[in-house]
Amino acid sequence: MRQRVTFFERIGPYKRSGNVKRPRSPFLRERHAFLVRSLREDLLRWLPELRRAPAKITDALDLAVSFEAWDRLRTEQRLGRERAQAVMETAVIALAGTLKD
Repeated sequence: MRQRVTFFERIGPYKRSGNVKRPRSPFLRERHAFLVRSLREDLLRWLPELRRAPAKITDALDLAVSFEAWDRLRTEQRLGRERAQAVMETAVIALAGTLKD
């Protein structure tokens, strides 16, 4: 989570700005899709057991550690960096706990 949080904090202003123009920009839509795919690939690399997990768990974890979730915690819920990270970690632990050995 620390790596992802550091990354999200760094790209946050640019990502928010790009999101405003994304509906009208093929380039920004392509870059956003690439980011989403890359973040999911990272998740599967960090938690390889997700490859055989139910799709709903993988999808829920993907959502829980997405930039969109991070941005909501930071901007809409006005959580500080440490608390937002703790929230995401709690979600990951809860969802990962549903995986069977």
